[in-house]
Amino acid sequence: MGAQGDSVKVSRGAEIVAVFLAGLVVGWALVGPLIELAARAGAVRANYRGDGVPTSGGVVFVLTTVFTLVPVLLVDGNPEVMGGLTIALGMGFVGFLDDAWGLEGAKGFRGHLAMLFRGRVSTGLLKALLGGLVSLAAVATCGFEGPELLARAAVVALSANALNQLDLRPGRAASVFALGASLIALAGFRSPVILSPLGAVLAYLPRDEAGEVMMGDTGANILGGLLGLALALFAGAGLYLILAGLVAFNLVADSMSLTKLLQALRSKRDFSDNGE
Repeated sequence: MGAQGDSVKVSRGAEIVAVFLAGLVVGWALVGPLIELAARAGAVRANYRGDGVPTSGGVVFVLTTVFTLVPVLLVDGNPEVMGGLTIALGMGFVGFLDDAWGLEGAKGFRGHLAMLFRGRVSTGLLKALLGGLVSLAAVATCGFEGPELLARAAVVALSANALNQLDLRPGRAASVFALGASLIALAGFRSPVILSPLGAVLAYLPRDEAGEVMMGDTGANILGGLLGLALALFAGAGLYLILAGLVAFNLVADSMSLTKLLQALRSKRDFSDNGE
């Protein structure tokens, strides 16, 4: 029995390493061609400096997740892998919808509600509603129901929105995902759902930091949703603490500029370091 258990552990470890490496390789192979394709198709938006940059680079995470997780699903039928694929395809769709048709003037949940009161439906509001349904579907595939389903789905949806709020400067959202995914894996949740996109992000990140591509809502929603799914499945007794933290973060992000807040904190730290 002991030898059999050791064999299972080795097999599971090999699967995890293989999925991470597959995400890294597939992500590296796809990111360059997808940037060129976006540029040729005219999928270009101005970044915070006003420079035109190919957007919807997050499509690389949709494709990488599908290419790497479908074989795992076919081999062992893991429900959490099905949940990850649901997020990749569902969040990818609603994010791409906002990237392609979104209005620059509508910002934050309050902005989308204000548009609704004026008789106009924004893609951001559709993204929030559809993203909530995708989150419920993804968590439901993992066997949760009732209040547990609602709470864990809320973690997924709010995590997706939180990473989207952070995607305002090159490399910021991808770096936060990489750090969060690494910490979750080190804490013990070594799942293909988090390690496949981690590999893809590590391949993609240098291009994002260099300002060659923007992941857009397509990428931020997928990465945030997958990070949220990992938290929802691994949180245990800390689930409601995580949920409260995400609610607080989203409320702050919706009411003020995170970039200005970070700049103010950085200026205060520099002032203190100078001893003035």
